[in-house]
Parts: sequence; C-alpha cells; structure tokens
Amino acid sequence: MARKKIREYDSKSLLKEHFKRISGSDLEIKSAQVTESTDFSELVDKEAWLSSTKLVVKPDMLFGKRGKSGLVALKLDLAGVASFVKERLGKDHLCANGRILYTRAMSSTCGNPSLGDLDFTFLEMNPFTLVDGKPYPLDMRGELDDTATFKNFKKWGNIEFPLPFGRVMSPTESFIHGLDEKMSASLKFTVLNPKGRIWTMVAGGGASVIYADTVGDLGFTSELGNYAEYSGAPNEEEVLELLLMRQMHLYVRRGGPNYQRGLAKMRTLAEEVGIPIEVYGPEATMTGICKQAIE
Repeated sequence: MARKKIREYDSKSLLKEHFKRISGSDLEIKSAQVTESTDFSELVDKEAWLSSTKLVVKPDMLFGKRGKSGLVALKLDLAGVASFVKERLGKDHLCANGRILYTRAMSSTCGNPSLGDLDFTFLEMNPFTLVDGKPYPLDMRGELDDTATFKNFKKWGNIEFPLPFGRVMSPTESFIHGLDEKMSASLKFTVLNPKGRIWTMVAGGGASVIYADTVGDLGFTSELGNYAEYSGAPNEEEVLELLLMRQMHLYVRRGGPNYQRGLAKMRTLAEEVGIPIEVYGPEATMTGICKQAIE
C-alpha cells in the first residue's frame, strides 16, 4: 500500500459523490477549484451558488499553516475571492501550477459509512463546527492508496496525486511515474543529485533503503544520484524498459535454496538482454557488492 496525499478539493468531491451511495444520505459540500486558466464567468455559470453565499478561499497545495501565512480569507463575496486569487495565484506560495479552493460551510449527516470502499487510507476533518446540531467540517485532509488506482479509476475519476509543495519532476522521474501509474506493481525513482555517479535500482522497498544507507556508510553520500526501487512483481517487459532506460550495470547477490540454479539463470539472462550483470552467491554479503560496484 502506498499512501498518497490528495488535494482538499478532491477529498471533498470524492466524499460528496459517494456518500449517498454508501450511506443513503446527502452530504451538502459545495466547493470549487481555481487555477490560472480558470474563467470566473464560466465557473459561476457552472456553480451558481458562488454568487449567492459568503466564501472561504485558500490554497490547495498540500502545505500547512496557510492561515498564519496570510493565505486564507473568510466571508468573502465572489468579487473579493477574485481579487484575493489574482493577487496571489502564481506568486509567492502559489506557484504557476497551484490550485485554490474556495468553499462554503459544509454539512455532514451523522453516521459511519465505510470509506474503505474508496480506498482512503486517511481522512481527517479538522477543525469542524456544529450548525443546527450537525457537524460541519471546516478543513479536510485525505490520502488514498494509489496502488488501488487500477480498480478505482471509475470511482476516482481523474484524481491527481500532486507532488509535495515546491517539488518539480525531472523528465526521467516523470517517465518512471508514468510507468508506475499504468501497472499494479510499484516503481519508484527520485533524483537526489543529477551529477552523482552512483545510481541504484533495488528490488524491494526495504532493501532499497538498506543499500542507499550502505552507499552513505561507505562515504559516498554526495555521489548518490538517486533513490529507486521496484516491487510488487512487475513483469519482465516493465523491468527491462526501466533497466535499458538507465543503461545500468547490475550486481546480483543471491543465497538460499537453489541459489546456484538461480545464479546460472541470471548469467544467461545477461547475455540475452545485453545488460552487464555480475552475479554473486552467499560467499558475498548482501551489501558487500556495493563497494565492488562503486569501485
């Protein structure tokens, strides 16, 4: 399971859309999202309530303390919202690909619907208030299990898993991210130092951390170019595409039952796919091959 944060707007939209199906009750959440390309006239035509109620406006970009940073405004009319957005979107905290959410008070009926149906791994409504005895959440944070995307594409729609605030993907990261989204397995690739000479790709999330730590223990932290791992049994074609893209030299250490047969198959594979692979058995330690690879 990979917990991925989603925007507040998407958390509210998902909850509102599926609440009635799950619980049989309506959830009167009203919210709208604005980007630099948003036409306010078209937005009001679509969301008429915007022109008839007081609004709250805030950035929707996965960072906290928005109020203390002067990025939240309360009880604005639509003209006030437009002015607030124009002054901030694309500037300072709100970068060009930013999102702004504005909403009115949100009403929720009491109950305990099963949100596991949507593969939420986290859903927080804090703070909230009471209006006519009913809870009204004022803020919302949500996370989804992104490995469940393949079975939820109809329920989630065009859900976005935004990068942390201020983070921009490199072309290579974008490519790997695209592969990751298309399969049920997990592929992760993060550039740490574009000029680094040591680049890794390890099978398994736990092992990938151990090997990255070993590179640091050997005194080469400043030369580690990336963090990468694959897990969840990606198929042969997917792994090969990842390897060929990076033009990697592989070091394999294998022990356990039938390890000699496994090592022989790895040597044969090296010849078949044209990727250099050095193979070691239990005579080598798991992390000992790091030093050999670096040297």
